[in-house]
Amino acid sequence: MDAGMFKAAIDGNDGFFDEAGSVNLNLRRVTVEGNSVLHLAAKSGNAQITKRILAIDSQQSLLYEKNWKGDTALHIAARLGHFDMTKLLITSANDREVEVKMELLRMENLEKNTALHEAIKNDHYDIMQLLVKEDPSLTFLTNNAGESPLFLAVDRGFYKIAIHILEAVPECSNVGRKSMNVLHAAVIRTQRSKRFKAIEEKADWHSHTLLCIYRFLRAILKLSNSENEQAPKLGMTILDFVGKLLEACPSAIVEADDFGWIPLHYAAHFGNAKFVNLFLKKNMSLVYIKEKAGMSALHISAKEGHVDVTRTLITECPDSCELLDKKDRTALHLAAESGNSKLVKVFLQTLATEDLINQQDKEGNTPFHLAAMEGRYALLMMLVKDRRIDWMAMNKAGMSTVDIIQSVYRLKSGKKEKFMSKLNRDDIRLSLERIVDRHTMEVQTLDTEGHGQLIQETERNETAEQNKVKDTALIATKKRLKRQEAIRKMIDLNFVVATIIASVTYAAVIQVPGGNDDDDGEATLRENKYFKIFMIFNACAFVFSLLSMLFHFCIGHVSLSSSIGLIYASLCFTFTQFSLLGITGAFFLSMRAVLTKSSASKSGGGGLTPPKVVPEHSQSNDSNVFIEYWIGLLFVFLIFAAVFIRMNKKLVVSILKES
Repeated sequence: MDAGMFKAAIDGNDGFFDEAGSVNLNLRRVTVEGNSVLHLAAKSGNAQITKRILAIDSQQSLLYEKNWKGDTALHIAARLGHFDMTKLLITSANDREVEVKMELLRMENLEKNTALHEAIKNDHYDIMQLLVKEDPSLTFLTNNAGESPLFLAVDRGFYKIAIHILEAVPECSNVGRKSMNVLHAAVIRTQRSKRFKAIEEKADWHSHTLLCIYRFLRAILKLSNSENEQAPKLGMTILDFVGKLLEACPSAIVEADDFGWIPLHYAAHFGNAKFVNLFLKKNMSLVYIKEKAGMSALHISAKEGHVDVTRTLITECPDSCELLDKKDRTALHLAAESGNSKLVKVFLQTLATEDLINQQDKEGNTPFHLAAMEGRYALLMMLVKDRRIDWMAMNKAGMSTVDIIQSVYRLKSGKKEKFMSKLNRDDIRLSLERIVDRHTMEVQTLDTEGHGQLIQETERNETAEQNKVKDTALIATKKRLKRQEAIRKMIDLNFVVATIIASVTYAAVIQVPGGNDDDDGEATLRENKYFKIFMIFNACAFVFSLLSMLFHFCIGHVSLSSSIGLIYASLCFTFTQFSLLGITGAFFLSMRAVLTKSSASKSGGGGLTPPKVVPEHSQSNDSNVFIEYWIGLLFVFLIFAAVFIRMNKKLVVSILKES
């Protein structure tokens, strides 16, 4: 293409076309990408130059000209959001026959995207509205990926566009890529960010710090729960929007994608209990639909550890607990394998799963075989006293849950010892395959005497193994007591340090830096700002040392292995650390206050200095500064508190338990 024509089309210089004249212009020239002069005009968005080009092109063949990507000028105008340009191109086509006009609107590029696809992909609502009005059948066309216009809008979160399409063409196509539909896209795209969701799930009742961080981040970033979020300018929640999709596309609720997942499966996967309730109200039989691996919505929810969704599914359809996947596993198998204690507790408290607690899969594994294989120590410790669990159940490899716990590498020796000491049941034995040492035992004959010898040998080995388990429990108990004694010694040392700090800080109030006036006994440095801050630090050190001593007395009434004992111990260490920080700051501030006084005395030259009159507003400012110091110091202490408490708790736990 001529450089002058290219520049004129891009810059909107219609004078170029007037000077060149329609006779000398070759509008068939294209760029290296196959763009005609009309493509360039559409790219610029200049309607005036487009009118001039179309006037020269009397046959208007440039309207249907495609570049190397298959785009017409209408594709480019719709993609870039040039509404006036798009309207002009459609109006130019309106001057011709209806079939020719429809052909322009339905023309596809190499990706089989129409101009409507391009407008929706780039969130151009007004252009989408215009195209749907001109040709509603555009909403039925899909591109190479199998995406309909409605699916594209929902997939990209353009709910206003989706609502308009649903209202304008209720029977429009709702299909998407990989055999998904708009309900799949709606459920997947309305989920919260994984980073914030992970924080929220970890912020349980035992970790208020994470919960506070989560709420703080949501407030700062103005995040909201997706299911309650207002769809932009629609006056409805996302949940209402999904309900509207269900009304327009009722069959979409049972349609599976290429992975065999229906929308309910995705809702269960993401833990969206509100969507699950909505789908179940429409069709209760969805619970029994399985994906390609044989997992139902209950299996998926249990695998991901979503307590609310699992409880909802069990409440609405109790018999769904009996569903098996292709490995003959129940949802309880997957819950135990994931190690979610709260979720397993939901199953164990449900009467419908009473006879499924020890059910075996194709490999003979019960749910607790799987938990042991994955090293789910917390879950196993929670269930150690549950008499309903068959710890001796054998899988096809001839191993019981106890065998696996003793042999699995994921559990360290200290945890194994503690579990066995907690189990503490005489009827718990290792399997015969584990007791009998086939490498050293001589082969016995099958006569009566030989068989008796084998039985006696087995019984002896069983007794030895039982004694070994009891010895292991005793050793674990001794180690635990020894570690508790180590903690006691640390706490006693901490008490001595706290007492010394309390004494020193108390003495610092009696004998303040710089001394006292002989007349009234007030501190000579009372007007010095460093002295004021010194008093703050000194007071904090004194208070924190007293708090440390107070919690030390509380520890004497609780067990160190209990959660409250761990909290008391960590608080003892934390408050002592605070008092150390306070007394360190007080020392340097007292030095600064005294040195400042000395410098002021020297600069006086020994002469008489008239007393300085301090204005009232200055005293008020000093008071405000004093309050600001207190507030700032409190803020710093709160930050250190979160760090120290967590560090000290980990220290205590690491000593009480073997990591």
